[in-house]
Amino acid sequence: MGVLFTDVDALLAALPLAPDERGAWPADVAAVAVFDADHTLWDGDIGDTAFAAAADEGLLLPSTWRGPVMAWARGWDLSIPDEPRAGARAIFAAAVDGALASTASARGLPDGAWRQSLYAMQAWAYAGARRQDVLQFGERLFARGFAAHIWHDMRRVIDGLQARGVAVRIASASHGALVVPGARRLGLKDDAVDGMEPVLDDDGVTVPILAQDTFGPGKAAVVRRVLGGRRPLLAWGDSVLATDRELLALAHQGVGVATKGAHRAAALQDPRLWLFDPAR
Repeated sequence: MGVLFTDVDALLAALPLAPDERGAWPADVAAVAVFDADHTLWDGDIGDTAFAAAADEGLLLPSTWRGPVMAWARGWDLSIPDEPRAGARAIFAAAVDGALASTASARGLPDGAWRQSLYAMQAWAYAGARRQDVLQFGERLFARGFAAHIWHDMRRVIDGLQARGVAVRIASASHGALVVPGARRLGLKDDAVDGMEPVLDDDGVTVPILAQDTFGPGKAAVVRRVLGGRRPLLAWGDSVLATDRELLALAHQGVGVATKGAHRAAALQDPRLWLFDPAR
């Protein structure tokens, strides 16, 4: 059975923050804690929030929308408006009402394939914008109110880990530049974030391709690469059955955060996982 914690101090006291009785962690474990971002460090999804607001900020260029984004939609049997604001709403509706999932199922695609494609598109949809433009856009979103979604307890967890000599990183399936402003508010440096990263040319996105894919298995692969082939001591995520599954399995100790529904039920039955319900 998974162990459930609701108190930060109790959680930190129980975590394997000291070497085991043999005098060391396993040789392939690094003293690093890796956190998913959306629904783990904060209550919400910064990638979705940004995509919905990007048209108003001028970051979803008409040429990009009417070109690669609409081509992406056609590839998923979606007919969307050629105006970015209305088109973004149509894409979200297709995600919520199951249209994308139905298309994936009819094609015999793996579970989660449509989400991976959607999250990738939400990263390269900023084609034509510099990464710095996207970062500043993310900063405005956090400043306007998204910062209120950050779990207060997760800041306490991060502070506690760092005080105990554990390095902290974030691995997110949202655009990395959108996650950085949240990382800063949690006391982390910009280079502690690994997220979806589109191909850049002269600091501007030019093609609908990712240079780094941090969805599902890609998230775990990126973490292992960043850690020089080692595994993180700790991994934290909400989606224990889907997008965080491989990351949680990679770690020496996985922690399900603010899990809900089937994810929570599965975590409670998994003796390898701990659970933590943070307070905002």
